Amino acid sequence: NSTHTFTIEVFNQGNVPATNIIVNDFVPVGYGFAANNGWNSTGPGTIQNTITRPIMPGSSATLTLQLTLLQSAGG
Repeated sequence: NSTHTFTIEVFNQGNVPATNIIVNDFVPVGYGFAANNGWNSTGPGTIQNTITRPIMPGSSATLTLQLTLLQSAGG
């Protein structure tokens, strides 16, 4: 098993600061998940993170996620 790091960038395309942004994502088949970097499981194969700090208009915030590649029975 090996750990892979993924980066998700969230943009504020509006004209007012955005706060308390909830980001949902799916865990791809073949990967395992353990809570990390603010990410938590919300059900089978789904995860969530909340960006609490403001994102100003035209700016972005970056989230980092670590998933474990599961070894298949074939190697």
